[in-house]
Amino acid sequence: MIQINETKIEFNYMGLFTTSETWIHPKACEKTCEIIYVTKGTVFLEEEGEKYELREGELIFLAPGKVHEGFCESHGRTSFYWVHFNIEGYSPNTFTLNNFTYVSLFKELLHYSSTPVCPKHSKDCVLAHLLSEISSAREKADASTLAANAVEWARINASCGLSVARVAEHFGYNSEHISRLVKKQYGLSLKSIIDDFLIKKAQSYLCNTTYSIKEISNMLGFSSPNAFIHFYKYHEKKSPTDYRNSFTNIHMNKS
Repeated sequence: MIQINETKIEFNYMGLFTTSETWIHPKACEKTCEIIYVTKGTVFLEEEGEKYELREGELIFLAPGKVHEGFCESHGRTSFYWVHFNIEGYSPNTFTLNNFTYVSLFKELLHYSSTPVCPKHSKDCVLAHLLSEISSAREKADASTLAANAVEWARINASCGLSVARVAEHFGYNSEHISRLVKKQYGLSLKSIIDDFLIKKAQSYLCNTTYSIKEISNMLGFSSPNAFIHFYKYHEKKSPTDYRNSFTNIHMNKS
């Protein structure tokens, strides 16, 4: 067992399961934590009513004391690493992770666990490294999801009154944090993305409706038509009316 801050980590045992026959995971309730990392095929697992389809490059962290079992047969070649271990000072919940790339750590840990004279602390150290990489990858995945959700929420709620602060407040984060995540993932500031959504909404009204500039201004939440015109000209270098008049030739079908 090794200790990192307040957390104690202890490796138990592991293996590499592989089969080309039809297979389904047996029902189990482990006292240890378990990680399953799929290297080939699809593994179907269910835990307390939650179903998981794990494919190559995906892993699942199973919390101890919960019943899990296969809910569907795997066909063709199926292969995955499985690792059992104990953690003290941390209460883990079941989670999945996509596109985990550190398969070499599973192979290294299997090598040490299969070497009779290997010191136990060596296995604990490799396990700690593996868990650290999983934690880091999970944080990145969570950050990516948050950025995507923030951008989608901004798209749906785009109006003149929408701000970075309002988006951040909705998701329970500060403005700097959520702006940094969005910038890292999309290469644009959240403010720029909000403005772009607002421009696209305006162009949709201008192209597809007969609403007046005043009506469109009100629907988009601007304080006045002049404020809308100023905003549009600043971003598009032409007035809303000029944009609307740029596309006048049409062909209509009756039937």
